Amino acid sequence: QKMPGMLSLLDNSRQSLDVNVKRLTIGSGFKHETMGFIVNYNASLLMEQQDAECRMAESDEIKVGSYEKYQINIGPLFSYGKNGFNASLNLPLTYQHMGWTGGDDNSLYFSPRFSANYKISSTSDVALSYNYRRMPVSFRYIVPIGFYTSYLSMMQGLGEMTYAKHNNVSLSMKYANPVSGLFFNARTSALFQNGNPLLEASMNGNVYITSPTGRRSNSSQYDFSAELTKAFSLGRFTVSVKTDGMLINHEQLIDKKSMSYQMRNMMTELRLSYI
Repeated sequence: QKMPGMLSLLDNSRQSLDVNVKRLTIGSGFKHETMGFIVNYNASLLMEQQDAECRMAESDEIKVGSYEKYQINIGPLFSYGKNGFNASLNLPLTYQHMGWTGGDDNSLYFSPRFSANYKISSTSDVALSYNYRRMPVSFRYIVPIGFYTSYLSMMQGLGEMTYAKHNNVSLSMKYANPVSGLFFNARTSALFQNGNPLLEASMNGNVYITSPTGRRSNSSQYDFSAELTKAFSLGRFTVSVKTDGMLINHEQLIDKKSMSYQMRNMMTELRLSYI
């Protein structure tokens, strides 16, 4: 996949940025049942390569950055289901090789995932899930080249690899009673991120430059949503109340110092429908 781009800048010059992406995924697996569990044995290979070439239309200078990833995943998936209860546990072991302009990195790690669902009755059920991910940062942070992202904004890569660790847990509940016309859904989740690049911003003339500092930051996000619906006249008239909430804790660099900040958001709406 090739993604060419031409951008006009504040000083009337032009930047050409071509990004080539090559990706191949191969996978295989088999399963069997033992002691009430269904066990899937899965193996996969992911190969990915990205190349970026950046040049200014008025200059002969060419900036080149490259990035490659080879990833092998091997691991079992355990599934179980009985009497309205279903659960699965995935324990993939991953070997990952990362190479980029100026360096490389090799790592071995687990990425566990768990989910469970229980049907309490014919009208209600609950679900729980957890997953862990270890993700390399974006290509633009890794390659040691600078390029414009808008006519007056520039991104400068750091030239080193770092990984962000994500832990996510969620809990949901559903209730549906068509006889009484009452319906209720609720979901809450928490996301914890560790190791994200801590960015700093600076001005060079009229150009706003963003670049990773080599330092790491932590963040967390909490989400909640719920909706209660009541139907009347065989569903022809419905009244719904819905609320959504979000809380984010983050870090940013201000005057060379890491500062914490928090963002909170909540919205509630009332909806009436008549058919």
